[in-house]
Amino acid sequence: MKTKTKSNSYLFFLLLLIISFQSSGQSNCNPSINITHLPSSLCSGRTPSFTATAFNAGNNPIYKWKKNGVAAGTNSPNYSTFLSVNDQVVCELSTTGCSNNTTVVSNRFLFEPIDNLTPEVTTVASQQIICAGTTVVFTATNKSGNTNMSYQWFVNGNSIAGTNSTIFSTNTSIDSTVVQCMMTVPQCPNSGGSTKDYSDPIVIRIPPLLKPGVVITTATPVVCKGSPVNFSAIAVQAGNNSAYEWKINNITASATGPSFITSVLTDGDMVSCRLNIDPSSNCNTPASATSNIIAMKIKELLSPSIIITASKEEICSGSPVVFTASVAEGGINPSYQWQLNGINAGTNSLMYSNSLLGNRDNISFVVTTSSGCNNASSTSNVITMVVNETPVITISTDSLTIWAGEQAQLQCFVSGDLASYSWTPASKLTDPFSLMPMTTPLMTNITYQVTVVSTKSCIASKEVQVKVLHKLYIPNSFTPNKDGINDVFRIPPGAPLELKDFSIYDRWGNRVFFSNDVNLGWDGIYKGSNAITGAYIYLIRGRYENQEIILKGHAILIR
Repeated sequence: MKTKTKSNSYLFFLLLLIISFQSSGQSNCNPSINITHLPSSLCSGRTPSFTATAFNAGNNPIYKWKKNGVAAGTNSPNYSTFLSVNDQVVCELSTTGCSNNTTVVSNRFLFEPIDNLTPEVTTVASQQIICAGTTVVFTATNKSGNTNMSYQWFVNGNSIAGTNSTIFSTNTSIDSTVVQCMMTVPQCPNSGGSTKDYSDPIVIRIPPLLKPGVVITTATPVVCKGSPVNFSAIAVQAGNNSAYEWKINNITASATGPSFITSVLTDGDMVSCRLNIDPSSNCNTPASATSNIIAMKIKELLSPSIIITASKEEICSGSPVVFTASVAEGGINPSYQWQLNGINAGTNSLMYSNSLLGNRDNISFVVTTSSGCNNASSTSNVITMVVNETPVITISTDSLTIWAGEQAQLQCFVSGDLASYSWTPASKLTDPFSLMPMTTPLMTNITYQVTVVSTKSCIASKEVQVKVLHKLYIPNSFTPNKDGINDVFRIPPGAPLELKDFSIYDRWGNRVFFSNDVNLGWDGIYKGSNAITGAYIYLIRGRYENQEIILKGHAILIR
């Protein structure tokens, strides 16, 4: 039993050893594959040889070649085939013996025969505008994809020996030097040999010796103190990137470019500009130039002097007040603005009137100017108004109507502190010093006026009209002889009649007069001539005492 146990243990150990050995033979792989071909330059109708190079492919890698997506060749790192234009070749690599067996694809080969490519070369220069003796580096680039190229450089049409390189440099001192590159590429046997291409010529410019200068100007050599002044500089032969150093009294004030604005000048300041030449254009030329000098005239600011006065500073409410302004040092064409309690009022004028002022209203005046050396805005003294209240009269009605020979009661109510009151005309009142007087008997229309005076001597007045109505009485004759007495046949004035039709007819029924105006009458004229004496018929239609009436009667015309 012991011998058998030892034998079984040995077999178990041997099995573990085999499993461990098998596991140690596998590893994680990270495969890749690249294909190349010979010859490197391919012509049409050739059969190139391809070689696949695998990396991290494990044991026994598998190669699968494909031509235009179709399997071709054998499981070998080498493959050759006849190619036509635009044929494509790739190789797939499958790994074995790896813990993560996988398949990867190589780079893709696209067959483009060199006899189908037209050579093209371009060149660039490190700089094209230089100072004499400066080294310029030229670089050629093959734009067509040809291989096995050779390069030849030319300066002013002359071939330069030993320059088969994409890089060429020269330090010419001659202006307008022309540099050009010729690229030669091999061609296939049936194409006639090599083909050449010339790059576009590059011209190197050497600027002439510069004589820099600068002139400064300003449109406002005379300004008011604190006003901005704009200076401009015009440079000549200074290059494209020159620097401008502005100076006031020979002290640098700004480096802002060809324009300079300042508002801190004082009278007599000297302004100039130093022009520092563009270094790239400074080929043995002066490094800077100094401008002319502008002497500034700066005027001191003047403040307008303003005084305003009022026609009255103490008034009764509703009374008009005229304000007048007197301005000194106002400049040319100043603008004026009156203000009532700080709010703009009135017009652009030296005078201002107002009849709606209240007590303690403040009046002031502002002058604004944009010419001369004057402050932009100045304000006058302030006038504070004293406004006393004017009595307020309230009358129950401003029109009364009575019949001829009757009296009317006038009623008046007054507010405020009164000193006196009275009515006019006093002769037509029973008591002209009463607030509610009675009129005398009236025969004609009359207008009464009540006047009250406050303790502050403020006066108010109001009118009441009394209309006198007369009974409707139509006369029976008239004498149109132009003596001013009874010359017109009419409806007596004062009758409360709303007239619609007033017509007069002769004995034959002809209408000799018509009117719908109660104030008009017939003067005895018919068709431009005096009407004959005798009887006429009148007809009146209208509304009298709120009743519709029709009156008909006779009128005798007497001459």
